[in-house]
Amino acid sequence: VRLTASPSQFTNNRSPEFRFEGTGDSVTFECDRDGTVEACTSPKRYSSLGDGEHVFRVIAIDRAGRRSPAAEARFKLDT
Repeated sequence: VRLTASPSQFTNNRSPEFRFEGTGDSVTFECDRDGTVEACTSPKRYSSLGDGEHVFRVIAIDRAGRRSPAAEARFKLDT
Protein backbone atom coordinates (compact mmCIF):
# COMPACT_ATOMS: atom_id res chain seq x y z
CA VAL A 1 0.00 0.00 0.00
CA ARG A 2 1.16 3.54 -0.61
CA LEU A 3 -0.03 6.99 0.44
CA THR A 4 -0.82 9.25 -2.48
CA ALA A 5 -1.89 12.30 -0.43
CA SER A 6 -1.50 13.35 3.20
CA PRO A 7 -1.06 16.57 5.19
CA SER A 8 2.33 18.25 5.29
CA GLN A 9 4.60 17.62 8.27
CA PHE A 10 3.27 20.81 9.92
CA THR A 11 -0.36 21.75 9.35
CA ASN A 12 -3.20 23.83 10.79
CA ASN A 13 -5.90 21.72 9.08
CA ARG A 14 -8.06 20.10 11.79
CA SER A 15 -9.72 17.83 9.16
CA PRO A 16 -6.87 16.19 7.25
CA GLU A 17 -7.51 13.82 4.36
CA PHE A 18 -5.44 10.80 3.40
CA ARG A 19 -5.50 9.08 0.02
CA PHE A 20 -3.96 5.70 -0.58
CA GLU A 21 -3.95 2.82 -2.98
CA GLY A 22 -3.18 -0.85 -2.80
CA THR A 23 -1.16 -2.94 -5.16
CA GLY A 24 -1.72 -6.43 -6.48
CA ASP A 25 -4.61 -8.26 -4.83
CA SER A 26 -5.45 -5.63 -2.19
CA VAL A 27 -9.06 -6.05 -1.14
CA THR A 28 -9.55 -4.14 2.10
CA PHE A 29 -7.69 -1.53 4.13
CA GLU A 30 -7.18 -0.79 7.82
CA CYS A 31 -6.39 2.72 9.00
CA ASP A 32 -4.70 3.50 12.31
CA ARG A 33 -4.69 7.06 13.63
CA ASP A 34 -2.87 7.48 16.89
CA GLY A 35 -3.56 3.87 17.87
CA THR A 36 -7.24 3.71 16.88
CA VAL A 37 -7.64 1.07 14.15
CA GLU A 38 -10.64 0.75 11.85
CA ALA A 39 -11.58 -0.56 8.42
CA CYS A 40 -11.39 2.24 5.87
CA THR A 41 -11.49 3.27 2.24
CA SER A 42 -9.67 5.97 0.34
CA PRO A 43 -9.99 8.86 0.85
CA LYS A 44 -10.05 8.78 4.66
CA ARG A 45 -10.84 12.07 6.38
CA TYR A 46 -10.71 12.89 10.06
CA SER A 47 -12.39 15.86 11.68
CA SER A 48 -11.83 18.00 14.74
CA LEU A 49 -8.34 16.71 15.51
CA GLY A 50 -6.62 18.34 18.44
CA ASP A 51 -3.30 20.14 18.34
CA GLY A 52 -0.20 18.02 18.70
CA GLU A 53 1.65 15.22 16.96
CA HIS A 54 -0.33 12.59 15.06
CA VAL A 55 0.51 9.39 13.20
CA PHE A 56 -1.58 7.84 10.43
CA ARG A 57 -0.89 4.33 9.14
CA VAL A 58 -2.70 2.27 6.54
CA ILE A 59 -2.29 -1.38 5.56
CA ALA A 60 -3.81 -3.40 2.73
CA ILE A 61 -5.20 -6.89 3.23
CA ASP A 62 -5.47 -9.30 0.32
CA ARG A 63 -7.95 -12.13 -0.31
CA ALA A 64 -5.72 -14.61 1.52
CA GLY A 65 -5.62 -12.38 4.61
CA ARG A 66 -2.01 -11.29 4.11
CA ARG A 67 -1.28 -7.83 5.47
CA SER A 68 1.00 -5.38 3.70
CA PRO A 69 3.66 -3.32 5.44
CA ALA A 70 2.15 -0.08 6.70
CA ALA A 71 2.40 3.21 4.83
CA GLU A 72 2.81 6.00 7.38
CA ALA A 73 2.40 9.77 7.65
CA ARG A 74 3.47 11.77 10.70
CA PHE A 75 2.31 15.33 11.13
CA LYS A 76 2.02 18.03 13.77
CA LEU A 77 -1.23 19.99 14.01
CA ASP A 78 -0.98 23.52 15.35
CA THR A 79 -4.02 25.76 15.06
